[in-house]
Parts: sequence; structure tokens; C-alpha cells
Amino acid sequence: MHRPSELLPRARAHTIPLALALLFVPALSTAASFNITGTVRTALGTAVANADIDVIDACSGVNLFLATDHSAADGTFQVTVNAAGTYDLHVVPPAGNTFAAGDVHDIVIVNASVSVGTVTLATARLVSGTVRTPALAGAANVDLKFTSTSTGDRVFLTKTLTNALGQWSVRVPPGTWELDFRPPAGSPWADRVRPSLVVGASDISGLLDTLKPGSRSPAGSWTATASGFATWT
Repeated sequence: MHRPSELLPRARAHTIPLALALLFVPALSTAASFNITGTVRTALGTAVANADIDVIDACSGVNLFLATDHSAADGTFQVTVNAAGTYDLHVVPPAGNTFAAGDVHDIVIVNASVSVGTVTLATARLVSGTVRTPALAGAANVDLKFTSTSTGDRVFLTKTLTNALGQWSVRVPPGTWELDFRPPAGSPWADRVRPSLVVGASDISGLLDTLKPGSRSPAGSWTATASGFATWT
């Protein structure tokens, strides 16, 4: 006579390969986010509200999308990046402000959030002009790059391009600047450099610069400018 338990079918042992089993294990998330915080103030110590905050990946040059990218009423800001790395910070005051834009270079994030402290916006003069093509028509979408001739450092002052008539206006701190006009990549014109723009106690208007015939390579290259500094063109 068989016992009741012996009448039941015996369960067959099954084994699952480890590689297959791992497919059903939830993956551990390696994503991390970090905050960059600081305060925007004028050279007089006044908090700057509603300043536009941009974060640029220093390796790729890509301007990151930020969910909250303006300073608060007390000038403080907090922006979030989704990976460790090296970043540049650009700060643009709101329209109608009489101070220049500011920047912070080489913010290194490894495994923790970073405070950049106070970003001070310098008192500036309004400098304006027109960029023309070699045919003397207005050159649209020309980028402007400012380099301090005293230090050789490039300084972020604007992210605005020339308008359809080739016109531009930028708040520039007092000093001597090399101004590089860069037409869009692939255009039939080459850069034009104004080697010595002296900004003093007054606004400057009516500047006129004409691009050179030629073209810019999309990849760019380093060239020496009239002031002796290397410029990426």
C-alpha cells in the first residue's frame, strides 16, 4: 500500500542560469544630482533678483537645460546638474539693469553639491554698434566674444547675437577689450577682430565693423589675433 504522499507527483527541481536570473533583479540606479548654489549681487552689494542663470558643460560646451534658472528676490539661486563634472556658470542680469553679466569658471563637482559664493556683477557701460558683411549689408546672428587685454582672459558678457540688421548692444565693464565678431559656422564670411576697444566712464555707440571674406570651419581652430592672444575661430 502506498502512503498518500507517495501518490502525489513529485515536483521536479528547476534551475535558472545566473545570467537569466539577473534580468529579473531591479537595477541599482547610478544616477545622481548635485546643486550649484550662490548669490548674485552688484558691485554695490545690492541683491540682483531674476538674473538668468546658465550652466555650461566645460567639456562639451553644451548649455544645460535647467528647471529653475533665475535668482530669487534676495539674489540667491540654486540650479541642479545630473552628473559629476566640470561646469561654467553664466549670470545675465535682467533687462534694464546697468551692470554687466558675470561668470564663474571651472566649477568641479565630484560627489557633492557646490556653493560658488557671491557672483558680483560689475558696473558697466552700454556699448553698441553694427556688424556688416563684406558687401556692407547687416550681418545677422554674429556672436560676440570679449577678451580682457590686460589678463588675456575671455569674459562672458552676453549670449545675444546681432539682430537682422547686424546691430548689437552689450553692457561692458570699463577696461580695454579685444572684441571678436564670429559669424555663424558655414557662412561665407570670416571673423573680424577689434583689437583694442577702450571702455571708460561713458557709453559708446556707433561702432562699425565689417566681416572679412572667407568662411569659418565648423570645427574651428586657434589663430593669433592682433593683440597677440590666441583666439578660437
